[in-house]
Amino acid sequence: MQGNQNHQAMSVRADSSETLHPSVHPKLAGALGIVLIVAALLATAGSFRGEDIAGLPLFASAVALTFGIQ
Repeated sequence: MQGNQNHQAMSVRADSSETLHPSVHPKLAGALGIVLIVAALLATAGSFRGEDIAGLPLFASAVALTFGIQ
């Protein structure tokens, strides 16, 4: 009887450890993709005829830095 209880306890622990690695919800991944695309388009549009620093558009660099910090 004791051995059976230990086996059940071990199997419960093994099952519960699988929930520690949540997967990304497909809708969340899609929304994140849309946000990144819109941000890239806005950065590109805002950089049109703008200032460059070291060959990179200043506005686009600021947008990328903002996303990186967040």
